[in-house]
Amino acid sequence: MKRTVSVMIALAFVLGANALRANAESDTSAPVAVVTTLFSSINDQDAASKLFVEQPDVTDAFPAFHWHGTTAFKDWMADFAKDSAKNKDTDFKFTVGKPLTAVVVGDRANVIVPVALDLKEAGKPGHYDGLTNVVLSKTGDVWKIEAFTWTTK
Repeated sequence: MKRTVSVMIALAFVLGANALRANAESDTSAPVAVVTTLFSSINDQDAASKLFVEQPDVTDAFPAFHWHGTTAFKDWMADFAKDSAKNKDTDFKFTVGKPLTAVVVGDRANVIVPVALDLKEAGKPGHYDGLTNVVLSKTGDVWKIEAFTWTTK
């Protein structure tokens, strides 16, 4: 009888722990909010850079195409500015769509969202539909971007 009670108690703890983990994994609102905040604060590079871990990876559709390390965000933004100037692109407006994927497992998350980019290309309206795949990690209560990839549809 004691053994049965012990097994039942152990089973209750395991089921309870799994239920708590399932609830934690289903809450994707904070990682999704970080991704949305990135696009709303992209013109404030100081604020946007704080959304990234110390040594992120960034992949984008313009040269150098990949940036990594402590200066990755700064270098990415500098290359974005160079590419934009070269192509006479201005007036960027990003609109983040509903996540296609938002998965949280423990202190890791993956968020894939469609992003519409409206801009002016040499003074004329332009539009691009893109996708971002963002990998985040959580330290304490703070989610930060570890890897960011942009691709145009």
